Amino acid sequence: MQSKLHKWNATYNAISALHPLDAQLLNHVQYSIPLEREPYATIGSSLNIATDEVIMRLNQLKASGFIRTISGIFDASRLGYQTMLVAMAVPDSKLDDAAIIINAHSGVSHNYARNAEFNLWFTLTVPRTENLTQVVSKLAEACNATDWLLLPTLRRFKIGVALDAVGGRGNIFEGTDASSKPTRPITDEDVQCICLLQREFPIALRPYDELARSIGKTYEWLLERAQLLSSEGRLRRIAAIVRHRKLGYNTNAMVVWAVPDELVEQVGRKLASFPQVSHC
Repeated sequence: MQSKLHKWNATYNAISALHPLDAQLLNHVQYSIPLEREPYATIGSSLNIATDEVIMRLNQLKASGFIRTISGIFDASRLGYQTMLVAMAVPDSKLDDAAIIINAHSGVSHNYARNAEFNLWFTLTVPRTENLTQVVSKLAEACNATDWLLLPTLRRFKIGVALDAVGGRGNIFEGTDASSKPTRPITDEDVQCICLLQREFPIALRPYDELARSIGKTYEWLLERAQLLSSEGRLRRIAAIVRHRKLGYNTNAMVVWAVPDELVEQVGRKLASFPQVSHC
């Protein structure tokens, strides 16, 4: 009980040190930055503060390390990619070298050492034109893995992280997948838009203008493409990713349960309802 109390106090102390407006801003920009010409004005209006103050505070939060990055967050499966959770069993003496090899692959977004037989877990995203199993097999050989598992997503109950900066309640994001896959093929203009929105999103009065100008386009073009991608579920949102330790969230864990098939839907929905759960 003391350990849990200590961790809660650490989170509370980190959050209580924030100005209340900064905490509310962090919650807003983690959820979503509007697809509007002056998105920070809309955020300021909802908090009853001026646009200039929103921009000033966000720049300070980024400079002080609370905000790690702001950019578009996309659904890789809707952009023509396949994603897999991979677990490898690597000899402890080879674990550090294996982590370097895995991290060097451009399709790896997360990579963690775990205290289990399968001690290296990572997510891998590759184009559908590639043979994912062969890619993992080559990585396993390079890492001296003794065994490996492919763990595909069969049903997604929750995805997305927005750590509560106001009350310390954990993950306040409730995002799930759109109900259907888009059928429209990706165009060259889509690719231009996607590449732009993966850049660092400006903290400025008219951020879409700045991004569009950098490739000789108008803000109208960029917003139109972004809104289309958003309506198709390809663009999940434009949002800030925070440094969780700065907010006092010092511990995380991955939990794997063996649940009877007939209870998977019920248990999945229940787990997804907990604010402490970010992915399920």
